[in-house]
Amino acid sequence: MGLGLVAQVNSHADSRTILIPQYLSGNFLSSQEEGVTLDCFGNPFARVAIPNEFQVLRAKQIMGEMQEGFSQVSRGLLMDIIQKIPHIYLQEESDVEAVACLSGYSTNHLREARDHVGDWMRNIDTFLPKAIGEMPIATRSGGPMVVNYSANMGPADMAYIMTQVLLSGSTALHRPSSRGAGGFLAIEFIRALRQATIITRDARAVENTMLRSQQVLHIPNGEGKREALMDKLHTKDARYLLFGSSETIDTVAGYLKERHDVPREDVFGLGTGLSSAIVLADANLDHAAREIAKGMTQDAGRQCTSTSIVYVDEIIRNNLLKKIERELRKYNPGFEDGIGVLTKRERALIAKEIGDDSYDGSPRVVPVSLFENASELPGPILYLRSSTPTQLESLIREDLHMAGIKRNLSTALFTKTKGLNPPAHRVLYNRGTHNVDFMKPHQGMYLLERMLG
Repeated sequence: MGLGLVAQVNSHADSRTILIPQYLSGNFLSSQEEGVTLDCFGNPFARVAIPNEFQVLRAKQIMGEMQEGFSQVSRGLLMDIIQKIPHIYLQEESDVEAVACLSGYSTNHLREARDHVGDWMRNIDTFLPKAIGEMPIATRSGGPMVVNYSANMGPADMAYIMTQVLLSGSTALHRPSSRGAGGFLAIEFIRALRQATIITRDARAVENTMLRSQQVLHIPNGEGKREALMDKLHTKDARYLLFGSSETIDTVAGYLKERHDVPREDVFGLGTGLSSAIVLADANLDHAAREIAKGMTQDAGRQCTSTSIVYVDEIIRNNLLKKIERELRKYNPGFEDGIGVLTKRERALIAKEIGDDSYDGSPRVVPVSLFENASELPGPILYLRSSTPTQLESLIREDLHMAGIKRNLSTALFTKTKGLNPPAHRVLYNRGTHNVDFMKPHQGMYLLERMLG
């Protein structure tokens, strides 16, 4: 791009600067119809190629045509290609800056995420045997797949998902949201995949199949939103991977079943959630406050894995609150040295929820009662709930019961019981637990069952 982050943010460069193309049948294409995606401050930033009905239909046809051939590409060859992608994906600093402008992510976070997923991909042959039984996509191979992404998906998330779709042997229609960084990242990953395929000598015999196996179309929601979008995306005999709230995923799955007779087991959804911590009375409060502050400001609090709720023994509640607020003075909004910048839409949503029209995206602690509603907000907002020791014990028992079933109630427990005082949840993509099931961000973090013996 060569534009520079400061220039983009300060001058609000003309939206004609960047074109985010679509990818169809092995080619990057512009289109007669274009949308405009905004930067994190709500200003026009880039043009987005919008497919016509024929191109959507053609993408579905190509998935079917390529499926048999792509499913026969050896896993070893796929891993060989995947290991080359990190040397290409988002290696240009201008691309990192573009993602920052579109999403509000800090550039330091983006580089860390890129380098982390790069390490995973370069060592895929080591990680894969540990993860193959856990990957919900890879365990069901065969048949085309439709993947509908959320708006501001990060570079590591995009790479994990698209890599696992490849490893499942599935041709795919990827539909990133045209709002935020998702569309840009999907295209950049495909660019890297395309180049990695071309430079892999053993891939020459299947190069055409590889290049045409994945399609990326920026399909707008249209009128009726979710329902209209699902009508456009519906592909015969395809499986679906969806992102969003659990409620949204259930609603969409129900619609696909009712309208298109898609079996519920063919709709896989990754819902969001509220990650929490439990602080018992015997905890080291300085340590707990330090790690909770890190956890809640992870990626400006956007991730479903960012700490959002703390359950604390009422005896130490006021002391812990003071210590957390003191720690949060270290974390401020910002692209380079800060925690990131919330988008205009995200700030407005949080301001309405917490009743503060002047909210600027800074970390905030919101004390609530034990049973008062805690909303899932896209920012560094921490709900602090005090409770009695008996109630906390009940919560821990509930978490032990739920572990491995759906998602853990808590991602961290602060206590000196049996000498255990694990750090608060600040684990990106489970890497701190040696659990390579990257598609289950709420499970396997720090299981209370392991802590309590």
